[in-house]
Amino acid sequence: MRAFRANNIESAKSRLSVCAEDIREQMERMGNTSELCSQLGAVLGMLGDCCRAMGDGGSAVSYFEESVNFLLKVPNDDLEITHTLSVSLNKIGDLRYYEGDLEAARSHYFQSLNVRRDAIKDHPNVSSQILDVAVSLAKVADV
Repeated sequence: MRAFRANNIESAKSRLSVCAEDIREQMERMGNTSELCSQLGAVLGMLGDCCRAMGDGGSAVSYFEESVNFLLKVPNDDLEITHTLSVSLNKIGDLRYYEGDLEAARSHYFQSLNVRRDAIKDHPNVSSQILDVAVSLAKVADV
């Protein structure tokens, strides 16, 4: 993450790729445990951020979609995982929006909103959940 914060995106992407490969190897040995799916989902999301920062929207979408696929394998009772899942969905929506594919953008924004609404049902007193729902509502309203 220091490389990413220092705007050394290539280095960050390289290191994250190594992390993703290590996690995949662990998954081959141990199976798709919740912990490994969560870790891989987060790393893939960060790889998407790197690609997005480098102007490679297509690869960014691929990483975010793969992140979503792994995060959906994890029980949704962890607020951090739920947040990461909804953020990845919103980022796919953002990239689709910038491409002019408003229907796909809206679909991803609604998926994110639904994830966040489900989370707020289970955790109504967590203020960050209210903010997350507000962000998703604003994104849906934009399309």
